[in-house]
Amino acid sequence: MQMLRYFWDAAVELDTKANEFDEGIRFPLCQEGQLEALARKVGLIQIEAALIEVKTVFHNFDDY
Repeated sequence: MQMLRYFWDAAVELDTKANEFDEGIRFPLCQEGQLEALARKVGLIQIEAALIEVKTVFHNFDDY
């Protein structure tokens, strides 16, 4: 989720200790290629991994 990436990048820039809480690092499955590798590891053969982009529109901050 791009919004969370921005959050963690900013948090780490302000305090490098925040890096240990970065979900993108803590959960390797979130990293590019990892989901595909896991699928191959369990024996799946025909695999296609692709980015899915879903726009989410909020009317205001409270709606968010």
